[in-house]
Amino acid sequence: MKYKFNKLFYILTIGAIILIGAGCNNEVKKEKQIEIADDFNKNKLDSLFTAINDNDAGFGSVSIVRNGNNIYSKSIGYQNIDSDLKTNKDTKFKIASITKTYTATIIMLLIEEEKLRLTTHLNEFFPNIVNSEIITIEQMLQHRSGIQGFASNENIEEFSSTPISSADLVKKIETYESDFEPGSKFMYSNPNYCLLGFIAEEIEKKSLGEVMQERIFDPLSLKDTYYGKLPKLDNVAISYFNNEGWVQATDFDLSVISGAGGITSTATDVNIFFNALFAHQIVTKNSLQLMTKMNEGYGFGLLPYEFGEKTAIGHHGFLDGFLTKSIYFVDDNVSIVYLANGVDMKISKIVEGVAAIYFNEPYKIPSFEPTEKLSSEILSRYEGVYHSEDIPINITVSHQDGLLFCRGTGQNASSLAPIEEHHFKNETSGLEIFFGANNNEFRLQQGDVDLTLTKFIYDEEDLSQYIGVYEMANNPQETATIKVNDNKLLITATWQGENKDYSVWVYQKNKFSGLEIDLAFNIINEKLIIEWSEGQESYQYKRKNGNRFNK
Repeated sequence: MKYKFNKLFYILTIGAIILIGAGCNNEVKKEKQIEIADDFNKNKLDSLFTAINDNDAGFGSVSIVRNGNNIYSKSIGYQNIDSDLKTNKDTKFKIASITKTYTATIIMLLIEEEKLRLTTHLNEFFPNIVNSEIITIEQMLQHRSGIQGFASNENIEEFSSTPISSADLVKKIETYESDFEPGSKFMYSNPNYCLLGFIAEEIEKKSLGEVMQERIFDPLSLKDTYYGKLPKLDNVAISYFNNEGWVQATDFDLSVISGAGGITSTATDVNIFFNALFAHQIVTKNSLQLMTKMNEGYGFGLLPYEFGEKTAIGHHGFLDGFLTKSIYFVDDNVSIVYLANGVDMKISKIVEGVAAIYFNEPYKIPSFEPTEKLSSEILSRYEGVYHSEDIPINITVSHQDGLLFCRGTGQNASSLAPIEEHHFKNETSGLEIFFGANNNEFRLQQGDVDLTLTKFIYDEEDLSQYIGVYEMANNPQETATIKVNDNKLLITATWQGENKDYSVWVYQKNKFSGLEIDLAFNIINEKLIIEWSEGQESYQYKRKNGNRFNK
């Protein structure tokens, strides 16, 4: 029997699925609280956020909307620690890359009005950008233009904190080379959406903020939603990182990120927008179908998500210390928005918990108790990439800081607590793993799922051929040094001036997977190239002083 991927791994949440959206037909009632149905355990959801708050594991606001009604709101932590101001339902957060959904919506409205076409080429607006005569609006919407991202070209910390005009930002992008032939692949790149916003400005002869105000914010009565530089307001969150205590994050100037991340809003307002979008109250049904058609896991400003047996569409974001997520369950007319200005518990885990509780899935409130740890010597026996013919993904097992983690292809890692030496469990999802005596396979059990996965072993693989120093394409100051360590590749990568170590294991000739990244080695233009994937970000590195495999 072939098991569904989403049935197997509720705890591994990011998957790719083509889903055409059709939503509710009711306007969201922003303030109205309706009676909670018997199938929705509000007390358990309160307990989740109480646990997060009491254990100082994050700040933020959540909103749940069902059938056009706001049925649950909760806020935890602080919007401003120094001023002792608690977060509340009216606290405004930078929503980061969720902004892309709004920008894509504006572009679709212009297409509906025949002011623009998906096939329009970028050179009609910005002819000095590399490949602009080939790049289309559709390719930019789906991050398939080849336009490089900011991090590859700038001292990002210095660049991001300085206000910049639209014209000067375009001039910067004009200096960037292309990462690949337009249309040939997906690579997430913020300049795509900055440029889409500037195109809307060119067409409408107004600022993008004015366009959004007239076409989205005012019609939907989004009184707490703003684009770009904020007026003087109360109730605006400051973002934080937890570094042995909450430390204020560096402020990212919104002019730098513009149409890719320039909106500030509340969880409720974001939910109103997504419900209106899927109810065809902003764009037509045909436009929404185009927006939700995925190409390599990305639509027009929208992403697919999976939660157990449920599928959803939305977007997430990260900016300063803000982490945000908005998901709409099309078949259920239910949406969840969580906006955070500080997290010490992964936002994906928080949203998973909200979805699990709402849909009555098995879920245990995190205890935040220190997890028992096994020695590195024991845990290293289990490391590697495992597979089964019954599921379409590989599972990478690794350890870090005395804990075991597993990660499905293209997804986030989840921790596994030891029950005994060969037995591990994720209490939240009920997933259990039992390793065999030879440590080359494990048995996986979760609900009615029971199957065995086997470790990839390539005895003939000579890992030494990958040893070397690799430079990031178009940014040679960023390097990755590869060594061999105990049947794995150990990678030390520079990232914004800091060194970070990664371990990866082979699962196919020239392909490797680790706890956070996936690597593929190829010969391109007679150079040995690493195709490096980390979440939705992709990079290329080429080996320094070496253009071929060692053997």
